Amino acid sequence: MRAESANRPYLVGLVGAGIQHSSSPSMHMDEGQSLGLQIDYELLDFDLMPEGPARLAAVLDQCEQRGFTGLNVTYPSKQAVIPLLHELSAEARALHSVNTVLFRGGRRIGQN
Repeated sequence: MRAESANRPYLVGLVGAGIQHSSSPSMHMDEGQSLGLQIDYELLDFDLMPEGPARLAAVLDQCEQRGFTGLNVTYPSKQAVIPLLHELSAEARALHSVNTVLFRGGRRIGQN
């Protein structure tokens, strides 16, 4: 992580279904705070969206446009997200599963 980026908040989130009780926001924001970073963590719950998981591509587009650094991905989208990415890590390719999407230079990179 570059020092100059430590002064700006990192916008990240979790996308999936049934995630309203996830501990991810507090866990990531607390860890960021311990490292001197501001983490803004959003839940993007398909259960609260009219089209549910069919909105995955639109959610990725919106997050990228809003300046998200990345997303955690969970049920039911760990495989469905793969065709929407530009690149996969070796681990994600081997497992055919993505649990993290990074937004870097106009590219979406899937990792596991």
